Amino acid sequence: MGFDTNAIKFLLQVKKANTRLGKTLTLGRQSYQLDKNYLSEILAGSGLEKERIKVLMQADPVYVEPFLKEMGASEVDSLDASSYESANLIHDLNFPVSGSLKAQYDTVIDAGTLEHVFNFPVAIKNCMEMLKVNGHFISITITNNFSGHGFYQFSPELFFRIFSPENGFKMKKMLLAINEPGNYWYEIPDPKDIKRRVIFENARQSLLLVLAEKVAVKEIFRSTPQQSDYEHLAWQGNEQLHGNKRSSFQKMFSFIPNPWKNKIRHKLRVLDPKAWKVFLRDTGSGHTNDFKKLKNM
Repeated sequence: MGFDTNAIKFLLQVKKANTRLGKTLTLGRQSYQLDKNYLSEILAGSGLEKERIKVLMQADPVYVEPFLKEMGASEVDSLDASSYESANLIHDLNFPVSGSLKAQYDTVIDAGTLEHVFNFPVAIKNCMEMLKVNGHFISITITNNFSGHGFYQFSPELFFRIFSPENGFKMKKMLLAINEPGNYWYEIPDPKDIKRRVIFENARQSLLLVLAEKVAVKEIFRSTPQQSDYEHLAWQGNEQLHGNKRSSFQKMFSFIPNPWKNKIRHKLRVLDPKAWKVFLRDTGSGHTNDFKKLKNM
């Protein structure tokens, strides 16, 4: 996917929060997905000095290593399954990395690679193991409305369960970003904390912005991650999986034969307020209280 507007702005926010990039690894050799004029405009808006922007604009016009060094990276490696874009480390993330790569990096950045790796559990474990303690995993990845782009579209809860204390990690930021110019970001809560699923159907290409910190060395995935409601509600026969009790109408509707249900739904679909929310709101049908709108720079 490369470094688009959201990736650039997210990394600027990471720098603003005094998160140290240090020795940095990108998954794939990352190129810019926005033109230099717009990049220059974003950097100026972040408060970066004009002379430093000018120097950066004169650096490599294709790949992002100069930008990452401006953000505080002491050195930048790139890892890919192919030498096509001249990554300096060649490894297929479907397979475990060698011991020589473990605990070597202060920052690992995924900007559109992991959704293309079939063996995702091995790939994400590789990322976690390559980090030093106090290092950070940064991801700008896809969630809704990217079907066909890669193997996967990711749910926020997947990353909450992966980057957990059990695996030696702490989630620091989980944001929803709409993949459009002038977009907004929304903070997403952990379903485990609010004790219900955070579900949203929308009609716009949407990204997740993830920042997680490695706080301890643990045996990663010693316990297989489980979706939080299955830990607390589903196995107890509780009907509150989605945080809502069924209305009287829904209970009555359940007695109607399925063929008739489908006909009724089809006839009334244009009157369905949920359908309109999907098209009109960034967070679609998601519960309003679940998405805290943030000021985007």
